[in-house]
Amino acid sequence: MQWYKDDGNTIVEVEIMTGKDVGVWVLIPRIQLTSIDTMYPFTILRPQYPLRLFYAMTIYKSQGQSLNQVALYLPKLVFTNGHLYVALSRVTTPEGLKILDETSDLDGAEGVTNIVYKEMFKDLKAK
Repeated sequence: MQWYKDDGNTIVEVEIMTGKDVGVWVLIPRIQLTSIDTMYPFTILRPQYPLRLFYAMTIYKSQGQSLNQVALYLPKLVFTNGHLYVALSRVTTPEGLKILDETSDLDGAEGVTNIVYKEMFKDLKAK
């Protein structure tokens, strides 16, 4: 993200992270919000960027957290099932979980593969 000054107005340059335009850099100007509340004899003007705040953390940093909403971004496969379990178990409800990879849309979970090495169990005897 980069900030620019243009004729006294500040513009933010950001990179699109999801959707069909991933990787495209766009300019977002500051907009003027005006109150339409007729309760007061004056108008409130507030300059604001039309941006949504978000937080990001690694899977390791999320251990011990309980979160209402989690968007899990997996551009490549996680290296162990336990690693994936830690990431998935941070969210408190299934409705609060979104899994994204490089091929999925916002509701997709493609690319998350359960890998079991059956060779590990070949010499085990049932009790």
